[in-house]
Amino acid sequence: MPFVQGFDNDIFISYGHADNSEGWVDNFEKRLGNRLRHFGRNAEIAIWRDHKLSGADIFTEKIYKHIKSSALLISILSPNGVESNWCQQERQRFEQAAPSTGGFRLGDHAIRALKVVKTPLDGDGHRQVFSETLGYEFYRPLPTGRFVEFHPGTPEFDLKLDELAQEVWDLLRRLRDRAVSPPPDLAIYLATATADLSNWREAAARQLIAWNCRVLPDLPLPIASPALRDSIVQALEPCALSVHFAGSKPGFIAEDETGPVDVLQLEIARAHGVGRVVCQAAALHPAMSEMLQKEQQRGFEECLKPAGIDVLLQCLEDRVRSLRASPARDSALPTVYVVCAPSEWDDALRLKNCIESEGRYAALLPIRDVDDERLRLRHHREDMKASDAVVVYWGQAGEPWFRDQYRELIGARSKRRRALPALCLSAQADPRREHYRRPDLPFEHIVGLNCASFRHLFRHLEPNEMSGRPRGAAA
Repeated sequence: MPFVQGFDNDIFISYGHADNSEGWVDNFEKRLGNRLRHFGRNAEIAIWRDHKLSGADIFTEKIYKHIKSSALLISILSPNGVESNWCQQERQRFEQAAPSTGGFRLGDHAIRALKVVKTPLDGDGHRQVFSETLGYEFYRPLPTGRFVEFHPGTPEFDLKLDELAQEVWDLLRRLRDRAVSPPPDLAIYLATATADLSNWREAAARQLIAWNCRVLPDLPLPIASPALRDSIVQALEPCALSVHFAGSKPGFIAEDETGPVDVLQLEIARAHGVGRVVCQAAALHPAMSEMLQKEQQRGFEECLKPAGIDVLLQCLEDRVRSLRASPARDSALPTVYVVCAPSEWDDALRLKNCIESEGRYAALLPIRDVDDERLRLRHHREDMKASDAVVVYWGQAGEPWFRDQYRELIGARSKRRRALPALCLSAQADPRREHYRRPDLPFEHIVGLNCASFRHLFRHLEPNEMSGRPRGAAA
């Protein structure tokens, strides 16, 4: 029985076949398990890795099942492990599955993935994998530019392993505690308020926390742009709703801004399509009055003039209940497969982040760095078959490439019993591309990869949008 409730495995170890040629991974797993058992007297730590791994294997549903049911991922990195198609998929699939198993993050400074660098890459390329964490380097760089690897049983290896084991133990205990007391499952943005409205904001914050919501921003906003704007956008990204407090006094005007911060927060929330509740607790100052008279850009917005704080709290309770009852929250996140040309993988990664920013979808990118086109095509078809929706990103690639993807997509949709929602995004406003439009397959031109400018297009990824029926129509 695993240490963390709700999972089949406490730890999933991802590694390349060549890295275990001298038993390095075998020793690593054994020593890590033994060390973790020292920390917990009765702890049985369930560690899983694929012992049958070979160069001829393909990624299977069995592997994916173990990935989804693991509390932590440890990636053993080396040039072989980083470039391995298998290891790439394991890292990608774990991050993809994490939102449906409690989220990828644990608080603000920890994630559920750790990296062990067995052999460094040229130019420290291993640091780009899970770049949010430094990882544990099982080697020592030399002044000559070369390095010495730590081998199992050496004092350097044991010291580094003990350091890693302590962090793993801390993460496992936090995950176990969270399984008993679930973490906030809904993020709400509470805009900063002027001193005369601070009691409204404080009451809303206390009640939302009591309802197991995460309240953002959780740090003071910067007093100058662009840092101010960046902080607001970052805090809004995971939020399903934003709450704004409007009164007779404007907020501060930050350096390099022309309007007060209360107006700026509402403007950015509108631009990102986040649902909004505006609480007008007093007569409006001119800048806020002008903002509220402007045409709303996107998303739900409700303006309240509550007689008291209880009216606001009742409104928020209704909104929280509605958000938690939405179909998108009833099961694991639907997977959106982002199709792109190999040369445009980095652009597709930005698109993936945009798709996932609302917490409604998990996105999957094509396999990368594959020379064998037959292998690439096989993975492509398997990923399309397993996904719930598809986005085809057409950047600078030639028309033959797009036609191939277009045919693959149409063929995949024809084989589905249920509709396969799909969306084609063109990075060029080229009239020659327009003839690919068809009534049941949206083809949209986007300018750059600014999430806010095309976020509304993701409505096409919802099943009813592509089923040929209006929303709510009978099947």
